[in-house]
Amino acid sequence: MNGFGKIRRCTDRNAAIIDFYLYLAAAIVTIRQLIQRARTLYR
Repeated sequence: MNGFGKIRRCTDRNAAIIDFYLYLAAAIVTIRQLIQRARTLYR
């Protein structure tokens, strides 16, 4: 998740906000992988 600069520079003290950014980044990575696999599989 090095491509997500907001996570690397996260200075929030609220754990819920940090967790939100981590879950959001994980969801984006997962969706990107699914789209990439679908493109190669269904072409």
